[in-house]
Amino acid sequence: MYLDGVDVNLQQVRAGLAWWYRQYRREQSPEQRAAYEQTEADAREEQRGLWRDPSPVPPWQWRREKKAR
Repeated sequence: MYLDGVDVNLQQVRAGLAWWYRQYRREQSPEQRAAYEQTEADAREEQRGLWRDPSPVPPWQWRREKKAR
């Protein structure tokens, strides 16, 4: 999703506020995939946002567990 030419989804990943949802990687260009992969790796390494948690739970796993209850 772009706003004024800025990929806001990538910005969320950069800030550690979102995961790169790899299931949709086939819909991304090779450049986008590389950017998302590197951006998430950087956020993890720098422990930004959700990556401060030693064991963050991916949203798809959280939803699955919640549904199972």
